[in-house]
Amino acid sequence: MILIFGGTSDSLEFAEILNDMGEDYVLSVATDYGENLAKPYAKNIVAKRMDEIGIEKYITDNDIDLVLDMTHPYAVEVSKNVIDACENTGAKYMRFERARLIEYAVHDNLHLVEDYPAAVEFLNSRKDLKRVFLGTGSNNLELFCKELVDKEIFARVIPSPSIIEKCTDLGISYSNIVAMQGPYSTELNMGMLNHFDCDVLVTKESGASGGFIEKVEACTMLGIDAVIIDRPKIDYPRMVDNYEDLREFVKENR
Repeated sequence: MILIFGGTSDSLEFAEILNDMGEDYVLSVATDYGENLAKPYAKNIVAKRMDEIGIEKYITDNDIDLVLDMTHPYAVEVSKNVIDACENTGAKYMRFERARLIEYAVHDNLHLVEDYPAAVEFLNSRKDLKRVFLGTGSNNLELFCKELVDKEIFARVIPSPSIIEKCTDLGISYSNIVAMQGPYSTELNMGMLNHFDCDVLVTKESGASGGFIEKVEACTMLGIDAVIIDRPKIDYPRMVDNYEDLREFVKENR
């Protein structure tokens, strides 16, 4: 049995490929929201957060022999837990990660930073940047809300009631929240940034399926700054960046 750790559009697209191949698999997602997105694609879904011990137990109890890690490029702890669980159980592991696009992002005011604290430090160093549009999702909102000085925050998050509540609990007003499911076109990004009169966008280097280029293009067209949080560095045992190679890996191990 194949176990996919998903939560990305990539995992849903590859689920359709596995459907066409006639493979049996389970798609693991962390939230009810992720489960609702996955239902049109996958028949067998497990919707719960699992630590390393939980992953090991699930692999053992369900005779999982092949694990595909298709989690978000920034879901570091999940990937580490999956890798360790596979090593401990003997299940074969493969990481799928979207190709990096930072090399193709051409923008005079693009600033690549190492992590979230570095993004906060950069924003606080620029007194001219007053209206910050966060395209980083709901993770690390606490850091931005606590540490950014004399700046107004606008947050784009998934349309989940619990996430919207989290935003308001952190002091972000309803009028400063965009609750939508991405990715977004260049024109829609421009429209949002224009609507809120933002002078900087903060985002992650989330690849093509994450709409990264469209975000940078929007900033280029508007002449505003873009702060890009680089991907974390993980030493994956095996990794591919395209569906064909992942498909061949599955075929070779059935």
